[in-house]
Amino acid sequence: LDDKLQITLYYTLCLIVIQHFQTRRIQKLWAILKIDRNDMSRLKLGQPVTINMADMPDMQVNGKVNFIEPTLREGDKTTTVRVYLDNMMHDLKVNSLVKGAIQTGSINGLWIPRTAVTDLGQTKIVWLKAGSLFKAQKVEAGSVYGDKVQITKGLSVTDNIAANAEYLTDSESFIKIKENEN
Repeated sequence: LDDKLQITLYYTLCLIVIQHFQTRRIQKLWAILKIDRNDMSRLKLGQPVTINMADMPDMQVNGKVNFIEPTLREGDKTTTVRVYLDNMMHDLKVNSLVKGAIQTGSINGLWIPRTAVTDLGQTKIVWLKAGSLFKAQKVEAGSVYGDKVQITKGLSVTDNIAANAEYLTDSESFIKIKENEN
């Protein structure tokens, strides 16, 4: 169980384009990153961004979030983030594919492996160790990041849980949690 998780958003298949106003000067370029709409709340102007080039893996360029597209486009599950890049040495090429990593800070809370949570539809459970047995414990989940899920209610840092909830779940059994018991 973790009480803090450092969040870095990684995005691939992004393009470098010529700076605005349709100028042909390539000293200043944009990197356009497509961000999943679920991650928009973590984005802020000025956040540090590390750009890696697909065709030059040893090269790393640092920038910051300069513009966040304010609206979502219909049918698109992403929004666009623009990062200005200095290209005084002319190392960066227009229309190059890049990988971007945005450091968005940390989120405090109780973080557990996603595999430790079973989703029963309207209820989520974990298997809480009680003596030599495990019992189903209802939890409320918050943010999901990678292979971790934030638990907002139902567990404490000192609780011991099964790392793989599906391993303890029998597909034909009824799972009892405190709310179901009389």
